[in-house]
Amino acid sequence: MSAMFCLQVDAAYKKFLPNKKAYQLPDFLLGYGRGELPSHGQTDLYTFLRLHIFVDSNAGNHWVGVCVNIIERKVEVFDCGRGKNRQYVDKFAAIIPRIVKSVAPQERQKQLFLSSYSIVDVLMKLRLNKSCCDCGAY
Repeated sequence: MSAMFCLQVDAAYKKFLPNKKAYQLPDFLLGYGRGELPSHGQTDLYTFLRLHIFVDSNAGNHWVGVCVNIIERKVEVFDCGRGKNRQYVDKFAAIIPRIVKSVAPQERQKQLFLSSYSIVDVLMKLRLNKSCCDCGAY
């Protein structure tokens, strides 16, 4: 999830918020759901057997690792900044169910709920990064 992706999610969320029922997903979000994007990590696969989707979120100059667990409907956030950069993760968590439902097989779509995924902050060690230029979860 690059800085550009964060901006695209932000713009999509602004269109989504006023009228959630009539909202149509943009092609770039569907591309992520089908495994066509990002260009450097294409899988061209979609299956409900896949448990996790891993993305990185660049919130300004700080990277946040995000693990989307489709089965448990949760977003695990790996942030050494302890949740200071949540605005894009919150918006992405609200849109994820629509991405999953849109790319799911027709027979599975009725079983899927559109409620937002829960967000779980994965605990990081204090003073993990030695300088202000470091950014990482481990």
